[in-house]
Amino acid sequence: MKTLSSIAKFYLYSNIHIAICAIFLVYETYSLLGIDADISYLLLVFSSTIIIYGLHRLEGLKRITTFSDLQQPEELRYRFIRSIAKTIKGLVVFCLLLNVYCFFHLPIDYILRLIPLGLLSLAYVIPIYGKNKRLRDFNFSKIIILSLVWAFLSVTTITGYTFSFFEAIFCLEHFLYFIAITIPFDIRDAKIDLNNNVFTIGNVLKPKQGYMLSFSVLLTSFSLIFLLFWANEMKLSTFSLYALGYIFTLCSIGYSFNKKNDLLFTGWIDAGIGVRGLLLFLFV
Repeated sequence: MKTLSSIAKFYLYSNIHIAICAIFLVYETYSLLGIDADISYLLLVFSSTIIIYGLHRLEGLKRITTFSDLQQPEELRYRFIRSIAKTIKGLVVFCLLLNVYCFFHLPIDYILRLIPLGLLSLAYVIPIYGKNKRLRDFNFSKIIILSLVWAFLSVTTITGYTFSFFEAIFCLEHFLYFIAITIPFDIRDAKIDLNNNVFTIGNVLKPKQGYMLSFSVLLTSFSLIFLLFWANEMKLSTFSLYALGYIFTLCSIGYSFNKKNDLLFTGWIDAGIGVRGLLLFLFV
């Protein structure tokens, strides 16, 4: 049982889980556009996710001076991450090489659209500002930057800033979806962020208020999927698969309320990012 638990934790905290989900997130756009997915871009998104989340975890370890300041779930999480820190560094180095290879196999228009997103992502996790601050350490910036980057990475990098109805609505849907699923993480990490003098939705609103906001934003996000279906931009079968994906996310968020088990957050809520793309891959 301990072995299975260790494998599950490694899968989650090495960032392989979120990186696989990111592949299916990007696949969504290719599927809805009815075009073949660019394998180089899928691999670049996978490797970039490993890099950014790996750097984030390693930087987070530097900021934990003593585990005694943490509650038990956070302490266990950080202790395990510290135990695999060398492996995370190795994965980051390997993915940097894969990233460079994929980057130069992309069309030039992809590259131009990715450069600002890459710089923004690095500023998000690397302390380049005064007093050892990252971009995510500014009040309320974390949720906005994260949602913007994921939306543009998974939609407009592929569609190419056509400013079409589909692109605008689908990009906004992705942005709101990530706002909705990030709020529970902000609530989980409320005390850690407050200790770092960072204000987020999680430490400004009460947990119940935060979750109600998360559900409201998620419902608004789903209404945009319905709008695409209503405007004949999406088939009924595809809309049904999205509905299933949203039900999965809704249940994952709801079940995480008042819970600290990180499997619910890094495991199930993050899995919602990839469930929709996986359903499209399997059934469309």
